Amino acid sequence: MNEGILAEYVHTHREELVALGLDLLVIDTANPPGDTREIVAKIEEFLDPLPVDVEQFAVDPAKPNLLVRVPGESDRTLLYNGHLDTVPFDDEAWAHDPRRTCGRPRLRPRRNRHEGRCGVDAVHDSSLRSHRH
Repeated sequence: MNEGILAEYVHTHREELVALGLDLLVIDTANPPGDTREIVAKIEEFLDPLPVDVEQFAVDPAKPNLLVRVPGESDRTLLYNGHLDTVPFDDEAWAHDPRRTCGRPRLRPRRNRHEGRCGVDAVHDSSLRSHRH
């Protein structure tokens, strides 16, 4: 996909993409304990209307994993990989809840806010794009 098409896609779907990102960022997945059930449920909700196969599995029930397959035939495999847990967040260090501003969600100040979730964001974006094109 060339940059022009990608830029147009992001422009057209900006509100939906920002809303999803904010919804995911405010979910507490601090490790320890690293409970990712809520964020996995939100991702499954997002993927539900899309033509993809979603499988959940877990060694630890509080830390489920998702395997998402896009149907089709290919001689290549593409894997997006990311983690959903984050470093702990100290609520007491803030005068106001940094997850909310005037009733609206806001980016959570986490050291690895984007690091592990980039792969997850890429899955969302490519799933949404493949469904619409």
